[in-house]
Amino acid sequence: MTININDIDEIGTNIAPTDLTLTITSIDENVDSETVISIFLTTDQNTGDTFTYNLVADEDYPDNTVFTIDGENLKINASPNFETKVTYNINVKITDADGLCFTKDLTININDIDEN
Repeated sequence: MTININDIDEIGTNIAPTDLTLTITSIDENVDSETVISIFLTTDQNTGDTFTYNLVADEDYPDNTVFTIDGENLKINASPNFETKVTYNINVKITDADGLCFTKDLTININDIDEN
């Protein structure tokens, strides 16, 4: 078995993910419900690590209920309306294959579309 030095730290242990971003942070209003609006990108020192993404159940993040996670895809549950809400704030927890976690707040902006 070959061990890649990038997969371990000095004492041979897994390192937790260090950042989370979205491929897209601004979407048009009126997209269909259940649309994949973005993909999660994780920064982790361990090459080839796998991740699970979860919306944190917390009353401080009521916008979490507007979204669903399917693998690494972020889906919106209902079509957004710019005239009702222009920004959604969510809190996402990443867990790597060994159970190490990282949590981050993310913002999704809604673009106003000329509906005339």
